[in-house]
Amino acid sequence: MTKPKPFELPELISFEGVNHGIFRGALHAEFLRTQYDLVNAADKTKLGISDELMKAWDEQIKLEDEVNKRVNNMALTEQSNEKNLERDGYISTLFGMVNSQRFNPNKEIHKAYKTLADVVQTYHGLQNESMDEKTAHIRGLEIDLAKHTAETAALGVNATIASLHQSNEEFRMLRHKILAHEADTALPRSRSIRKRNDQFFKVVCRIIEVAHYQSTVEADRQAIVELVDKMNRAGNKSRTTHTASAAQQKVASAEEYEKISKLLQPLYAAFERERGMAAGTLAFTGHRRSKNKHLIYELSVGDTNQLLWVRISKDHLVEVKAPAGAAKEARDSHKSSKPKGRKAPETGTDDSADKPSGKQDGENPKNHGSVDIKPKE
Repeated sequence: MTKPKPFELPELISFEGVNHGIFRGALHAEFLRTQYDLVNAADKTKLGISDELMKAWDEQIKLEDEVNKRVNNMALTEQSNEKNLERDGYISTLFGMVNSQRFNPNKEIHKAYKTLADVVQTYHGLQNESMDEKTAHIRGLEIDLAKHTAETAALGVNATIASLHQSNEEFRMLRHKILAHEADTALPRSRSIRKRNDQFFKVVCRIIEVAHYQSTVEADRQAIVELVDKMNRAGNKSRTTHTASAAQQKVASAEEYEKISKLLQPLYAAFERERGMAAGTLAFTGHRRSKNKHLIYELSVGDTNQLLWVRISKDHLVEVKAPAGAAKEARDSHKSSKPKGRKAPETGTDDSADKPSGKQDGENPKNHGSVDIKPKE
């Protein structure tokens, strides 16, 4: 057998996939905008990319920007609804803490109770008011309670009052944001827009690869290599931003867990007594859902595998039926579980290997809007 003649293989370029399909709405659009700008600044005639293609891609990215505004508005609406339920929880907790001292034999405590009971009675039914009326009346409640600082301190309700104030202000800011940009219902669904944009990006990348392979001018080939390097670097930066954002969300989730635990903690004792449980038996698992316009919370029962779901009703906990899809028994605490976001996953593609894209904001999930909140590690 004769020895084959030496053959020099042509140099090929490739784009580094960063799995941009999992990027959240605005970051996904910004990733594509950066890639577009880099390509648009190059000599498109030597790349073989038409002006018509670039114009269509530009319009598609702008459309995704518009859709993201709508998605953000939908997310804000859901957040405001949950924040309203959170306010109800603090109101119920506050009123319950005051009423729990009704039969306290300590004269000073009972005197403080009578003073604050007159105040909270004025706001009876506050949880059932319209959202905006409730916002104003909570401020009125705060003003009235501020006139009795000695009594609020004596009954230990200052922390709950502060939490109610913060929750009310956060709700008010969310409402203002919603009014600032109403949803444009004429826009298409975000899933289809993201998928279409990913297709544009893939086509552009393939055209650039072909242009490099077919070019016989070394200077042009080198210019394309430099362009691809810039595009890869930009993609890696976007991936770093995505990773950092995910880490921040994990911290926020831990803080939310602590906040809800503090909300539920004062209500455990009465529930445990009613059920004949030992004190300190109940604990928040980090799982909550929105069902029938109420937030419901999953609790673990001591060292058993038992789980139960409750909601806050005025000044106490009420057990409710476990929602569809809920765990039947306590999870293995040694196994990590991924927190479920409020939104359904979007599908799309990544430029490197036609990978399906990850989650994206903008659509309501099943199972009554489930969300898992992890404690601090």
